[in-house]
Amino acid sequence: MVRKTDKTKSNTPRLDCGVIVCCVLGALIFLGCLAPVLPWRMAAADPTFGSRFPDKRVFSLLTAGDPNRKQVTWMTLSKDICLYASAMQGQDVGSTLAGLLAPIPIIGGAARSCKNWQLCQAHSLERCKAYTAVKFAGLGAAGCFALGAVLSLATVISLCSEPLDAVKKKKLPACMTTMWVSIVGPVLGLGGIAMWVMWTTASFHAIQKSAYYPWPANSLGPYLAAVGVGVLFIGTIMAGVRSKESVRFPGKGKDETEGEGGGGEGQGEDDFGYGG
Repeated sequence: MVRKTDKTKSNTPRLDCGVIVCCVLGALIFLGCLAPVLPWRMAAADPTFGSRFPDKRVFSLLTAGDPNRKQVTWMTLSKDICLYASAMQGQDVGSTLAGLLAPIPIIGGAARSCKNWQLCQAHSLERCKAYTAVKFAGLGAAGCFALGAVLSLATVISLCSEPLDAVKKKKLPACMTTMWVSIVGPVLGLGGIAMWVMWTTASFHAIQKSAYYPWPANSLGPYLAAVGVGVLFIGTIMAGVRSKESVRFPGKGKDETEGEGGGGEGQGEDDFGYGG
């Protein structure tokens, strides 16, 4: 037998560690993207709004900032706005409109005379549609990141469940399963980023067409999620490389060890091919 040099040794153990580190780190980043305190969009303070919004307004996947600097869920915000828009379309809103305005400080005092203002009515309906779209975009993106984090951890479980000593025909399918599972995580993360950025961009542009609305620019959230996608993508590449390594350097199983140590060809030769 010819002695294997260092260049021909398998890098699988180091690749295993790389896949595990990338998947765990990527999963943690995705879970961090769901935090309400992480800004995904941010609108700077605008003097046009006066004391109603004295500070910047922060939007996360599931919440939006209110004038009191508190975070309100998109579900609550869209529900209140749509209730207000529906009330405005009625013939006589009266006290119902006044009652609806109380818990919705973002509408402003001018909205009390808005029932006879056609442009304001149209804008309230447009804002209802936009906030509803943002709500579903946030829920969809959050679902993508949560599922991506779960599948990234599932990649680690799949890798650790692979047989340590197996013949090639058993080792390769296990490595391929790990690789395919690792692909889904970054794909879901990329889909979540695209869903949020594209839907919110279209929704806020639609609001600006019928009224003045400070533009909320992309903030930390999309970029942090992109880092998570990049980390998981590196893990996917490592998982693909290690599946190739498993073909070049398969573990020794029973099928490969038969005949060793008993009368086989080359018996009695040292590591350099010479007899003792």
